[in-house]
Amino acid sequence: MSSENVQIPPRNSGMSIAVLVLGIVGLVLVCGYGIGIIPSIVALAMAPAAKREIAAAGGQLGGAGFVKAGVVCAWVAVGIATAAIVVIVLVAIIAAATS
Repeated sequence: MSSENVQIPPRNSGMSIAVLVLGIVGLVLVCGYGIGIIPSIVALAMAPAAKREIAAAGGQLGGAGFVKAGVVCAWVAVGIATAAIVVIVLVAIIAAATS
C-alpha cells in the first residue's frame, strides 16, 4: 500500500466541539436544575461562527455534524425551558385566581 493513497480525515473544529458540548450541557442542566438556558443560548450564538470556520477551512476542518447536534440539543433545551416557564406562569395565574 502506497502512502500517497492514504487519506487523513480532517480534524474537527474546536468551535464545533464547543457548540456540541454546550448544547448537551444546556440540555442536561435545563432538565436537572433549570439553568441550562444559558449554555444553550451560548451554543446557539456560537453555531454560525463554527459553520463559517468549517466552510472557510476548505475541507481541512470537519465537525459540521457536531454543530448540528449541538444546535438541536440547544433548541430542545430552550423549548423545555420555555414550556416550563409557561406552565409555572399558568399555575401562578390559576392559583391567584382561585384564592
